[in-house]
Amino acid sequence: MPAESPRAARPEDAKTPDNEAEQAPPSHRGDFGVSAAKELETLEGMVAELRADAVADPERGKELALAEKRLELFLNERDNTGAFKFKRFGREMTEMFEDGPGKEKKVEFDAETGRMTLAESERNRRVMFVNMGELDRINKEGGGHAAGDAALKETVKVIEAAVQAKVGGKQGSGAGYSMLRYRGNEFMVSFDDITKEDFEDVMRTVREAQPKVEGVDEPPPLVADGFDFQEAVDIVNQLQLELDSGDRIDPADPGLAAREVIEVMKRRADYSLDVDKFVSRVKRVQGKLGATVGTGASLGHPAKTGAEAGAQAFFDNYMKKMFQGTELADLSKFETLSEEDIEQKAFEHAGKFLDSAKGLEDARRAIIDARLKEIRQRKEGPPKPADMALGESGVTPLAKVPELTRGQNLLAEMEKKASEAESGGDAKDAELARLDAQIETARRDKGTGLLERGVHFENLEKSFKEGKETQMVFVDMGFLRYFDNKGGPEVGDAALKVAADLMEDAIDKSGVDGRAFRYGGDEFTVQIDGGPDQVAKFQQALATLREQAGAIPTGKRGSADGYYPTSLVFNYGVSDNKMAEDVFRSLLEAGKYDAVEAADADLAANAKAEIMTIVADKAIEEEKGVNRFMMLIAELRDPKYATDNAKKIQVDNLIAFSNKALFAEAGGATYLRALAESGKDGETMRKEIESWVAERIQENHEKEGAKQDLLSQLVEVHGKIRYYERALSEARHETADAKQRNEKLTAGLAKAQAERQQLIDVRKTLSGE
Repeated sequence: MPAESPRAARPEDAKTPDNEAEQAPPSHRGDFGVSAAKELETLEGMVAELRADAVADPERGKELALAEKRLELFLNERDNTGAFKFKRFGREMTEMFEDGPGKEKKVEFDAETGRMTLAESERNRRVMFVNMGELDRINKEGGGHAAGDAALKETVKVIEAAVQAKVGGKQGSGAGYSMLRYRGNEFMVSFDDITKEDFEDVMRTVREAQPKVEGVDEPPPLVADGFDFQEAVDIVNQLQLELDSGDRIDPADPGLAAREVIEVMKRRADYSLDVDKFVSRVKRVQGKLGATVGTGASLGHPAKTGAEAGAQAFFDNYMKKMFQGTELADLSKFETLSEEDIEQKAFEHAGKFLDSAKGLEDARRAIIDARLKEIRQRKEGPPKPADMALGESGVTPLAKVPELTRGQNLLAEMEKKASEAESGGDAKDAELARLDAQIETARRDKGTGLLERGVHFENLEKSFKEGKETQMVFVDMGFLRYFDNKGGPEVGDAALKVAADLMEDAIDKSGVDGRAFRYGGDEFTVQIDGGPDQVAKFQQALATLREQAGAIPTGKRGSADGYYPTSLVFNYGVSDNKMAEDVFRSLLEAGKYDAVEAADADLAANAKAEIMTIVADKAIEEEKGVNRFMMLIAELRDPKYATDNAKKIQVDNLIAFSNKALFAEAGGATYLRALAESGKDGETMRKEIESWVAERIQENHEKEGAKQDLLSQLVEVHGKIRYYERALSEARHETADAKQRNEKLTAGLAKAQAERQQLIDVRKTLSGE
């Protein structure tokens, strides 16, 4: 998991090697594709040239500022996989719909009907979506998030290799294609001009590709689907015909036209991907069982992989969530499924999220109907909170979901200033204002308005260079998949917005000097200047605010799919710069870096930021497991669980979406229900659970130990050293039991220190030092 930083890569990093088709040059932001690396080199060259000119001619200062902003935008618009962030696509689409002097007209608008007609040059514009499956498995088998990040980067490489082999071209609007991170473990390629035949070939190549990840037995399966851009425009055109004239797209608002096309495109893509992912996962399960299933959507993996117990564990750990609540929650049902059965069930699964659509034609109609309803409802305003309370009791306090978070309000204000500057007259000032807005948009998460992962690393690196005492809190927001899958995307979005505002409010309320970031998915980070006491203030403030916030309300689906208003849950992992410094010194001792690298301040800060993040991330595991057990036991013991069907559905779903936290592969869900029925008091149970969770974590570490890289292993052993050192510093010596415990702690510390030295010595031996 290389740390990301939006600073410019060094010129030597941007040079394209002779074997450019096989190897993209490295950068601080991940591995850029071949075409992006060339663009980076051009932008950096322009900045260098203008800096030299500006010395002799100060009047060129504004041109230099523009060049630097363009370079900054380039770096901030990409994530750590090297792909563009999806928000870049919104900018490209808006530019496509814009009209003006010197611009080729790509879309014709009919002012009366709102109908759009693509120019002939745009008729071969197509989009491909790719899902990289089994990210949880990759993380586990590979020894942590670093393996998942590596798999995502490899996926980008194999996708771009398929694209380059067929169409060549370079990345960027109007330049051939754009490689984008759609969301999470899904990617998108937007082609400016590709024939239908070539498009099908690219998708076929991607489906057959197998991204290799070190330490992972099987490559992640890839699912690819796509459609013509014209299809999205056709859906929007039909929508315009059925809307009242006052609700149609205004041809003078290219941003609105672009957003509408993107909206229907995403819904169309989500439906197709849901169908394909369902088929893919059924076939994966059948392959594990050794069933003969034909070739249809086969991913090329071996049909027989071992004992039935292994198939059951694979199913429980990585597949069951998709099939929860259906007959396919029973593994034995997969053996008799035919191709027709799989297809039918795939449509049923995807149709749950799109008005029961049973094919693409149904999906198109459902998208239009949904957008008609949403646009018309905008006039009526949002539903009242009382209409969305928990079914039978109607007493659940509901969270107030902000229309815009703080960060989203900031972006809206910058957009307004950019628009005002563009109407002011000075073209360079207008471009500077627009670039500032685009850069800030690229640096912030669209859904929460918080600063993104790349800025998280940038800030940590800066704190190391300045020698600040810094604490980092890694915050895991529980149940995002439950909010999304059972409540619907708008419920998941609401949960994230509430969480983001709570964290920023907690920073203010506690009086700490801190900043909050959206790290990704359901993960946030908060960086706080100062010592552990500052972290305690923040956590106490956040706990109080969370208690007062109320439950996330239902959305458009209501409780049809089993979602009932549910409160947010946070778990924390904390790290500090001292731990990062200790691990970094061990890496130097082990010869991870040579003398030149060790003296590089940028590299050192980058490595320490990565270490600090991994430490905090790993620290969540035990707390999350223990707290999830205690929370769910309380829910199971609530008398309403036995009498209120809504409560039972809610709790059963929360358990189903807690497989990882409960160590389901080790029988955690069964253990949970046994404890709930045991009658044991809370203190007794907590001690027992802490011991059980610690044993499961240790087992997992032992299984993964050989597959973990040196950094992950050193992080773990330094965590042990830190634990024993702190325990001994707080130890008492009055009693015989205390002395015996201290002896165990001292022995544990010595063992951990020896383990650290062994890791270093092994690394030195392997590197020949």
